[in-house]
Amino acid sequence: MGNTSKKADVETVENFKKNFKKETFYKSIRYILTKQVHFGESNNVNNLTIISFYNAMQGYYKTKIANIEKEYAEERNKREARLEERVGNLEKKIQELND
Repeated sequence: MGNTSKKADVETVENFKKNFKKETFYKSIRYILTKQVHFGESNNVNNLTIISFYNAMQGYYKTKIANIEKEYAEERNKREARLEERVGNLEKKIQELND
C-alpha cells in the first residue's frame, strides 16, 4: 500500500480499493498461512491462525464445511465402533486366558 503515514485513513482505504487485486490477496493469505502454520508435532487445530481462517471461511462455505464435517463424523463413528468391537474381542480373549 506504499507510504501511508502522510495519507488519511479514508485515502488509504480508497487507494486500496482502487488497486485491489485478487492475486495479491491470495498470495498474502498463502503467506500468512504458511508462516503461521506449524508443521511437525504440533496440533494445527490449536493454532489461532487456522481457527481464525476456519471461522472466516464458515460464512462463505457453510454447506461445504458442514458436509465435510458430517463425513468426518461418520468416519469417526465407524472407526470408534470398530475399535470398540476389537477391544471387546481382546477382553474376551483375556478372560479366556485367565480362566
